[in-house]
Amino acid sequence: MKIHTLEIPESHAALASWIENQLVGDSFGDMITEIVAIHGDTSAVQLDHFLLDCHERVLESGLVVMPHERLKSLLGNARMLAELQELVIRDGGQYWQEIIDKCWSTKKHNYGKPDFDCLTRNNPSYLNDLASRKPATHLQRRVFQVVSIAAVFLLLITAGKYMLESSPELDSWGWNSLELAAINGDSTTYLETLGDSANDWFAVRPNTKQELATRIIEFRSGCNKLILAEHRQLSKSQQTQLRLKCQLWAKDIDNALVDLESGASLQVVRNRMDSLIRRLTQVLHQPTIT
Repeated sequence: MKIHTLEIPESHAALASWIENQLVGDSFGDMITEIVAIHGDTSAVQLDHFLLDCHERVLESGLVVMPHERLKSLLGNARMLAELQELVIRDGGQYWQEIIDKCWSTKKHNYGKPDFDCLTRNNPSYLNDLASRKPATHLQRRVFQVVSIAAVFLLLITAGKYMLESSPELDSWGWNSLELAAINGDSTTYLETLGDSANDWFAVRPNTKQELATRIIEFRSGCNKLILAEHRQLSKSQQTQLRLKCQLWAKDIDNALVDLESGASLQVVRNRMDSLIRRLTQVLHQPTIT
């Protein structure tokens, strides 16, 4: 049996590279099992607070930008590593895409890229599922796909409540206003059009919780449209990656709506949605979906 935590390098650059390859490789679940056995799985700090000023730079340039002591502390926090994996898969730029491609192009087996089917922190058995995950042998060159059952239930519960209380008809804007099949041009033009359309979020600034909830539901509806669309302008690989990212964005949107319903302030939730829209727009405007 291979003990992954015995291979941890000492130098900063080597450690950053090692963790990056673990995050996107097929031994991540085994490493999580080892860390949980030694340290447990509880994260006392949210990932955003942990990354602080490094957040955007990590997505663009990798873990080497983090201070060394902060980087080392990741190895004692299984849940934060799992959240970091989700972050870099969802929002990581070209740097992370190249790490993923390099990692899986050198594999000797025929698994293809992994099926990250347990990327849902709403699932109580998240870490257990992650630790037991193995690449599926029947998936050939399949890129990322997320099935977030918890997110679907959250949407049905929270969206249903707000939609009953608000106007029966939702406005058509953003992705909901697009005729996706009619968008002409190559994949870059198509993705940039999606990014530009997402910015419609900022055209209206809700001043009440009810208005914000309706706005969130309307944007979430557009996200669902992208998940189910054919995207003929994209390659099969690009279609799968776009749907993966949309599923992860949808989960963030669902969580924001739950927080609003649970008492979070309008300003906090609106700022959180603003940040999400800026991130997803950046992803769509950059060549990270290849």
